[in-house]
Amino acid sequence: TQLMSGEDCDFFIDLCKGPGKPVNFVPVIDKDLSFWIKKDSLWYSEMLEAVPGRDVGRVAVLQGPVAVRHSTKPNEPIADILGGISKGIIQDLLNDYPNKEAIPYMEYIGGAPIRRVAQKDLPSAITIQTTTNEKEGSISTVIQLPNAPDHLPNEELWREFLAGDRYSWWRGLLCTRQIVRGKCKVDNPIIRLFHPRPGQRVEVVRDTKGNTLYVHVWDASGTSPSSTPTLKVTRDDDAISVTISHFRPPSQHVPLTLRYLYRPLQGYAPIHEVSSSNDLIKRFYAQLWFGEVPEDMHAWSTEDSFETTKIIAMDDITNFCTAIGARARTIGGRVEAPVDFAIVACWEPLVRTLFPQNIDTDLLTLLHLTYGYTLLDSHPLYEGDAVRSKVKITEVVNLRNPNGKRVSVKGILSREDHAGSTPLIEVTSQFLFRGTFHDFENTFRTSPQIQRRVELHDPQAKSILESKPWLVLDKDVHLEVGDRLLFCVTSRETFHDEHVLREVHTTGDVLRYTGQTSITTRIGTVQFSGGDVLVGGDPIRGYLDRHGQPLDPVQFFEDGGYSMVTGAPFRLMSPKENNTYS
Repeated sequence: TQLMSGEDCDFFIDLCKGPGKPVNFVPVIDKDLSFWIKKDSLWYSEMLEAVPGRDVGRVAVLQGPVAVRHSTKPNEPIADILGGISKGIIQDLLNDYPNKEAIPYMEYIGGAPIRRVAQKDLPSAITIQTTTNEKEGSISTVIQLPNAPDHLPNEELWREFLAGDRYSWWRGLLCTRQIVRGKCKVDNPIIRLFHPRPGQRVEVVRDTKGNTLYVHVWDASGTSPSSTPTLKVTRDDDAISVTISHFRPPSQHVPLTLRYLYRPLQGYAPIHEVSSSNDLIKRFYAQLWFGEVPEDMHAWSTEDSFETTKIIAMDDITNFCTAIGARARTIGGRVEAPVDFAIVACWEPLVRTLFPQNIDTDLLTLLHLTYGYTLLDSHPLYEGDAVRSKVKITEVVNLRNPNGKRVSVKGILSREDHAGSTPLIEVTSQFLFRGTFHDFENTFRTSPQIQRRVELHDPQAKSILESKPWLVLDKDVHLEVGDRLLFCVTSRETFHDEHVLREVHTTGDVLRYTGQTSITTRIGTVQFSGGDVLVGGDPIRGYLDRHGQPLDPVQFFEDGGYSMVTGAPFRLMSPKENNTYS
C-alpha cells in the first residue's frame, strides 16, 4: 500500500480521463460514474462475473453509428442478424451474376491475392514441356531449370508460376506464408523446399479440369536416381503428403514424409500440420543417423544412459582428416586420430539423447549449440582402439528469450582392452530446439559436482554455518574457528514453471583440511530436499556462492593474453557439400 497525496490522486484521475484507450476499471465512484462505466463499453461484457445473474440481456453495449443505422428491429435474435448478413452477400452475388452457372468457383476465400505468371515472365533459359496422357486423363508439365545460378527465376515468381491461377490445395501449400501447428500459426516450411535451384527439374501433373494431382521434383546433385524424385507432393482427399528423399552416404536414400490437412473453410490458413509429425521426423533421423530405426526407441527415456563401442579403423581416421583438412600423426607405428575425432567415436550415443519420448520436439528445429571436450589421457585415440562411449542427459530446460528447449549431455570415452577400461576424453554438448514449450513436467537439471572452499575466519562465520539445518556433522565432530572446509555438492532440480522449481535435491560431503596441508578428512554431509522453490533458491548453493571460493578458479593471463587472429581479415572457406564429412 502506497500513501498518495491529494494532488497525486487528481493527477491520476486526469490521466484516466485522457484520450486513447480507456482504462478497464472505475478509478473513482463520483458524479462521473456513468462516464466511467460507459467510456469502455466492452468491460462489462469481458467480465462475466460482473454481469448481474450473468444475464446477457443486462450487458450494456454501445453501438457505433453504422450498427445503429441497420438496427431496425427490437429484440432481434443474433441468429437472424448473422443470417441476414449471409443472405445479403448471396443476393449481391446473384445480382452481379444473374446466370448461376457463371458464378466463379473458389475453393477458399481469404488467401493471398493470385499473381498470374506466364512462361514469358520467367527467364528464357527455362524450358517447359507439356504432354497429355489421354488414358489417365492428365496433363503433365515438366519445367527444367538452367544450371547457371544467374539464370534462375525470382523465387516469388517461381512459386506463383508453379501454383497456377486458382485457389487450391496446391496453391495453399506452396504460397500460404503460415500454416497451423496445434493452436499456433508458424512459418510454412514447404516454401523453402521449393526454392529454385540450378539444374532442378519439376513435374506438375493436373487433370483435364486443371486440378493439381501431384508434383515431383528431381534434384541436380546426382544423389537420387532418375526414377526417384527428391521431393514428392500428393493429395488423398483432405490429406496432403510431402515426401523428401534424403541421401545417406554412401548410397542409401531415406524418405521423410510430412503430413498436412487441407482445410479450405479456413482460407487465411488452409494448411494444418498433422500432430504426429514429430514421431515421423524422429524415425526419419533415426534411420538417417543409425541406418535403421532401433526396435526399443519408443522406450528411451531422459533417465537412460546411452552406450556404444566402436573400433577405430584406419579408414575412419583417414576420411575424417580429409574432410576437415587435418593430418594424422603416427606414433610408435600406430596412427593417432585427432582429438576432434571424438565426436565420430561418440556420435551415435550423443544423438540418441535427442530421441526419448518425453522430449516431444521437432528435430527439424534442432540447433547444435556447443561441443566441448576435456582430455583425460595425453594420447587418447589410436587406430585399432576399442572405444566405449557412455553419454547421459544432464539437463532438459524450457527457455525464454530465446524461446526453445535446451538439452545438455555429458559423456565419457574410454579405451577397452585386457587391462580394463581407461577414461580418455570427457565430452559435453548442448542442443536447442527452437519454439515455445510448456511441458515443464518433463524438464530437469542435474548439476555436476561443484567444489567450494569455505574458511571459518571468526566466530560469526562458524555460528552461521552451524545454524544451517542442511548441515549434518558426523558423531563427535565440532567446528572450530580457523577451520578450512571443502564442500563437494551435487544437485538435481525439476521445474514447475520457468520461475519455480517443483523439487530440488542437493547432497554432498563436507571435508576438513588438516592443518595447512591439502589432506582432507570427511566430517559430515549436506542434505536438502524441498518443493516450490524459486529458481536459484537452493539454500546450499546460495550459501556456497556467498561464502565459498572455487577450488580451481579460472585464471586469465595477467597481461590480458594475445589474439590468435592478426589484424588481417580471417577467412574460412566452407565446402560446397558435406557428404564427405557425413
